Amino acid sequence: MPYRIYIIDYEYRKINIVLLLEDNTEQQRTEETNKKLEEERVRVAAIIKTIESERERITRELHDGLGQLLTTAKLKLEIVKLKSADHNSEISEALNLLLSAGDEIRRIINDLKPSDVESFGLVTGIEILCEKIKQNTGINVEYSIINYRSPSNKKNEITIYRIIQEALNNILKHSKSKNAGVSLNSSQENLEIEIWDDGIGIDKIFLSEHQGGFGISNIEQRTKNLGGSLNIITSPGNGLKIIINIPVA
Repeated sequence: MPYRIYIIDYEYRKINIVLLLEDNTEQQRTEETNKKLEEERVRVAAIIKTIESERERITRELHDGLGQLLTTAKLKLEIVKLKSADHNSEISEALNLLLSAGDEIRRIINDLKPSDVESFGLVTGIEILCEKIKQNTGINVEYSIINYRSPSNKKNEITIYRIIQEALNNILKHSKSKNAGVSLNSSQENLEIEIWDDGIGIDKIFLSEHQGGFGISNIEQRTKNLGGSLNIITSPGNGLKIIINIPVA
């Protein structure tokens, strides 16, 4: 924004001086916006770190506490069954219930702390997750991994797994679909993730107003924490697709 200033010297000659003043209003707004985004990212990162720590604590307590109690109860019932021929059917039924409870605890532990990802990496973890959903629900879950490049921070693989896990859980709860899929495709700079289903879909305006009820807010927060972007494509009767881009450099 230029301003012209006139100065008269002692010889009464008019000298033009142009003073240029830069308008920093837009720059200041941008800086303030970036500062708020960074503060939000730090806040969300702290929340996610707290959640993961709590998941680990609960996992240990389930494994070391309740898991051991179930194992002990199972052994005692087996001893009772060997010593007595009475009520064998009831004892067998109780043993089966304990086995089912043990399986359920192992499933919960794996959901809380995905050991498959930690042991074998994200790709294998996703393949195992999709296969388990196929076996347990009958939904055909396809998966496609192309040119996968792991993030520079390996801990981010757990966050990416959580995003995919949340999206698939939403499909199981809400979509009424027969088919679903997960694809990962890496470029030099970005990892593109697609999660889709062929279910009932949803009105996008309604979805934006009720994100919390569909787990979308959790996915969005985790994606933002990785510096990524999220796009949802859906309409009633046409399924739903989530497209996520995350920088990997």
